[in-house]
Amino acid sequence: MRQGALSIILREEIYGPKLIDLIKKEEETERYQKQKKAMLAIIIKSENRKSNPPLNGEDQTADIFDENLEGNSFITTAQSVEEANSWVDKSYKSIQKKQWAEVIRTASVAISLNPENDLAYSNRASGYAEKGFFEEALEDSNAAIDINPENLYAYNNRGVVYKKTGKEDLALADFRLACEAGFDISCQNFKEIKGYFPYEEVQYLLSLSHNKFKEKNYKEVVIITKKLIAIDPKNETAFSNSCAAKAMLGLLDEAKQDCLKSIEINPDYGTVYNNYGYVFEKLGKIDEAILYYEISCGLNYSPACKELKMLKDSKPVVKSLVN
Repeated sequence: MRQGALSIILREEIYGPKLIDLIKKEEETERYQKQKKAMLAIIIKSENRKSNPPLNGEDQTADIFDENLEGNSFITTAQSVEEANSWVDKSYKSIQKKQWAEVIRTASVAISLNPENDLAYSNRASGYAEKGFFEEALEDSNAAIDINPENLYAYNNRGVVYKKTGKEDLALADFRLACEAGFDISCQNFKEIKGYFPYEEVQYLLSLSHNKFKEKNYKEVVIITKKLIAIDPKNETAFSNSCAAKAMLGLLDEAKQDCLKSIEINPDYGTVYNNYGYVFEKLGKIDEAILYYEISCGLNYSPACKELKMLKDSKPVVKSLVN
């Protein structure tokens, strides 16, 4: 088996199919295409000279020699790409052994052979980060992403740099992006900071908002639901919880807007009609409150049925006037 083929297989095992696409398409880069076009031009020109030799008998060896130099450059570049891939594999093996200085050395060789190899920059970024050269690690991570925006390893590395330099919000953004694209290490890195995985965040915040509501910490509920809505703007429960908390804080106009948004998202969500009814009850609009408690009860939200009964029982009976 050729060394180049062996390198490709190794990188697939290491990085997975998503990150290997660029390597397999290395020869389709713009630089390669330009060189191939130049090589083709040389061949065509040479064929033309064979069929149409110069009439004046001038020696054009020097001209042809210069063109062949360009052709040799094309061959060397193709070889460099393959050699660079081999050095990338060496740098990754050094990562596994945690030999960070060697990672930097071998990845640097790969970059010198092929400055368009995003994996080389990613690997060197790992080495720099582990050695404490955070500025260099950030530059290499950005370079890898510029070359290949699908390099999840680079996003993870950049997240690590941000985390180590105290920029947790930026770190979380990179870890989230890579995690949601299937890079498991980034999921773990995200959890180390937040205590949960990115895909658990909505449920975590919902649960937290419920607990804070039970503790009557309504201001905290408003803060949590605001974060929730930023993450998931179509979450009817987040808007409903926000409505309830704002109603308890006396922010009735804002509460109404949140309840209406929740109803717009999911007209069959029984809880929000109960909360909407409570807003009207606090506004002193008993008929409207009864209406929305009835809707909520009809959607099988049992607390609304109890509220409805109590409100009806306490509502004064208006007697008709008799002459």
